[in-house]
Amino acid sequence: MSNNESESGTDSPYQDIVALTGCFGSGKSTVANMFGEMGACVIDADDLAREVVKPGTPGLHAITEAFGAKYISQSGELDRERLGELVFSNPKDLARLESIIHPLIAERAKTLFEKCRKLGHAPIIYEIPLLFEKGWQTGHFKKVIVVSATKEKCTERAASRTGLSHEKVRRRLDAQIPISAKEKQADYVIDNSASLDETRKQATEVYARLY
Repeated sequence: MSNNESESGTDSPYQDIVALTGCFGSGKSTVANMFGEMGACVIDADDLAREVVKPGTPGLHAITEAFGAKYISQSGELDRERLGELVFSNPKDLARLESIIHPLIAERAKTLFEKCRKLGHAPIIYEIPLLFEKGWQTGHFKKVIVVSATKEKCTERAASRTGLSHEKVRRRLDAQIPISAKEKQADYVIDNSASLDETRKQATEVYARLY
């Protein structure tokens, strides 16, 4: 575990929120759950991404208009795997998809942040996988925590969890900023390469320093 006690700017609406990020398969959600058990109000951007493209939502309609009905399943839901195969091999399509869903995610997240504040949950942690890819690592959040693991570990975990092939997982990892670059700009790094007990120990130490 390492830390860099830099302070974020005070103009951001997220200045009281800690960002939790990493790479595909690094174990962000595992650490987020640990923080939740410690009392934090945890919000997951991936959950919001699924929420804003549910059947009947403006998000799903916009995706259908942009990419075509072939990316909608027979049940009326977004075929995330098929669309993922397209966007993670084509940066322009990825940017187009992000331009549709990221504003919707941000708006929903702001609503949930306010709900957490009103409920008195002082520790608010936002699990946001693409923090660095969006350039939000500096000046937006109170602190940035990076959950780290080797590329091999990330590939194995992500493939096991999602059912994607190792090749598809590696393609998604390659579309992200390398974990080593993220570690250098993080306030705290939690190494999730070993046992869960070791990860929990690091998470507890970070939580104690934050709150």
